[in-house]
Amino acid sequence: MIVIDVSRISRLYSRDFGFLLIVETGIDLRESSVLKLLVEKPDGSKLQWNGMVSDKKPTQLRCYVSPTEIMQRGIWKCQSYIEKDGKVLLGDIDVFKVF
Repeated sequence: MIVIDVSRISRLYSRDFGFLLIVETGIDLRESSVLKLLVEKPDGSKLQWNGMVSDKKPTQLRCYVSPTEIMQRGIWKCQSYIEKDGKVLLGDIDVFKVF
């Protein structure tokens, strides 16, 4: 498994292993009721990956991605989706390319 900080990468290579995507949100996620990563594939289709709070840093959203989920080559977009204290919080859109 490869650990990837999506704010620091611009490309990934499609392989036979999974990824751990890490998104820095800037807010404490420990009291959040919903943690997701909203994803847009290169073909425009959309999906959601469930996230969890990082053990090391409570402001980081972590998503485990299986090899079959990131096989499509091209530009991917992802955005954090958080529900906390009755509010929906959306993060910046991060973009990376899968080769």
